[in-house]
Amino acid sequence: MHCIDQYEQTDSCLKLDGWYFKYGTKVAKVVYRDSDKKMQLDGFGRESGDLAVIYGEEFDRSRFIFEIEGGSRSGLIEFYLEDGTSEGIRLDGNEGNEFIEPLRHQIRLGKYLGLFELAGVSSLSGVSISLGDRLDEEAEPIESFHTEKRGDVLRVEICLDVQEQWTSDNVCLHFNLEDGTWKTLGNIALESKNRDRAHVAVREFIDWVNTQEDGLTILEIGSRARSGVIRRSQFKSGHRYIGIDALEGDNVDLVCDAHTMSENIEANSVDVVISYAVFEHLAMPWKVALEMNKVMKLGGRCMILAPHAWPLHETPFDFWRYSEDTWRTLFNRSTGFKVLEAKSGEPAIIEPEIQMEFYSAFKSAPAHLCSVVVAEKVCETELNWNVPVEDVYEGGVYPA
Repeated sequence: MHCIDQYEQTDSCLKLDGWYFKYGTKVAKVVYRDSDKKMQLDGFGRESGDLAVIYGEEFDRSRFIFEIEGGSRSGLIEFYLEDGTSEGIRLDGNEGNEFIEPLRHQIRLGKYLGLFELAGVSSLSGVSISLGDRLDEEAEPIESFHTEKRGDVLRVEICLDVQEQWTSDNVCLHFNLEDGTWKTLGNIALESKNRDRAHVAVREFIDWVNTQEDGLTILEIGSRARSGVIRRSQFKSGHRYIGIDALEGDNVDLVCDAHTMSENIEANSVDVVISYAVFEHLAMPWKVALEMNKVMKLGGRCMILAPHAWPLHETPFDFWRYSEDTWRTLFNRSTGFKVLEAKSGEPAIIEPEIQMEFYSAFKSAPAHLCSVVVAEKVCETELNWNVPVEDVYEGGVYPA
């Protein structure tokens, strides 16, 4: 995984600011290379707590600042790893690739399966593939790929055998356009997630919170860092963050059950509520919506991300899945809210292991991995649900 946040080109130097990470190994050295230059770079391993809170503690030294004398955007940054492998970042790689839309990007049973749409392209001279970004002439040409013109879009389908060390995170594609230029699409999964409707909605909500005047009270439901992820640092220091969870743990300021949080949090005191991948584990999410109304200020906003289609996890406390329409049954005038935005994200295919003809339509039916809602408290509500969690869940100690 990698990202270059900023380029700065002068007559004598190219300055890069970004990050790189690969699970299971570490960076041993970094080299810049172009057609006539090769030089080792210093500046990798800078503090990256912002990444660690999102992806986990392994990311805590993943940032870099490189100053490359005589460097240019036509070059390549190569990361040599302690496991003996290397990966590259094409410096002209993803910029200007908004017209390439990934529809499928998978490795299954030793095959790479890719499906892409290129807007405004009539034909291709060739497609190449590499493990990590490479200079165009170093990528391996794909001998057989299928193209289909659909209006002003060219659909490209790829199926080929891959080597054992290739993963969906490091496969990089190079499209040779009809005008003789190349467009490289690397970091495909991360790039796709960055464009995803649901994740864009989340980023825009966080940006909105951070553009508000200091002093907001932000409440996170389910803040315990079970997988090492802490979101407190997403918000500027001028706001007040409170993390609640039903159990003690890292990043928990207040131990309380979301179903009864108004017993522990002052009424009409919270400006913002967020929750990530917690609502599927709530025994009665409609009761939590009513509790949110009690503690939130009029005009306060919430943002909740939860699965739409996802494998069972954290059982036996995995209860619900959410579509765009589900959110409107929880956050509406009767519960005291107005939905501002509801988006499904990360398109997926549901495919049974034992196939029958009735299921054949599943491959073309829409499904998504996640769903997000942004809602505003517009009024108080008289609704109540005086049912203890213990009365509806008898499977053991709740929650996990």
